Amino acid sequence: MDLINNRIIPSIIIFFTILTSYFFHLDTFLFFLILILTFFDLIYSNFFSSKISKLFFLLILLLFLIFFFNNFKFDIYFIPLLIILLILSFMNTKNTKELFIGIICLYIFIIYFFINNDRDLFYLLLMVSFINDTTAYIIGKNFKGPLILPSVSPNKTWSGTCSSIILTFFIFYYLDYHLIFSFFASILFFFGDLYFSFIKRKLNIKDFSKSLLGHGGILDRLDSIFFVFLLFYVTIL
Repeated sequence: MDLINNRIIPSIIIFFTILTSYFFHLDTFLFFLILILTFFDLIYSNFFSSKISKLFFLLILLLFLIFFFNNFKFDIYFIPLLIILLILSFMNTKNTKELFIGIICLYIFIIYFFINNDRDLFYLLLMVSFINDTTAYIIGKNFKGPLILPSVSPNKTWSGTCSSIILTFFIFYYLDYHLIFSFFASILFFFGDLYFSFIKRKLNIKDFSKSLLGHGGILDRLDSIFFVFLLFYVTIL
């Protein structure tokens, strides 16, 4: 068995990196690690190929600096802006890269918000995401079965997806989240993965990068938790 191709060794490294960061309060280190790897993914996947994408990224970076140094409260505008960018990413085929850069930048802002406002919830969602992705991969790989949307996500099976949703639902429900909320949050893991796969298929990208052996790039691991973060972000505001 090729452990690297089966993602076992990288998975163990990711798992212990998260645990180490949590118990030793290395939140800032983890955030900048995510930030650097995300930036690497965007460069590797050629997202900055046009002048417009570069200018768009610099504009969003400027907004972040204003927010960071002046403690400017525009958190409530994140979700409406993000929804607009998401809708446009489905409708607009010419500026997909620019729109996705904006979406990822806002995603990073929200991660920063969680780390600084509710680190326990941030790490909890990371671990649940890790369990969700691992379950879907193992079950899907061993039991296979029919694919859900092969044109968008060629490896996603009904068996892997349903089993991960069920397990994630019971985790949230066990943690005293409402029944309906637990179910909704569990399904959002699937839609997060599906949306990022949609962007990759749209741009003819297999993985965002190869920075995480056997896992692709950091965005290939943070995809499933994207909408889940948004859900919990709205409940906190």
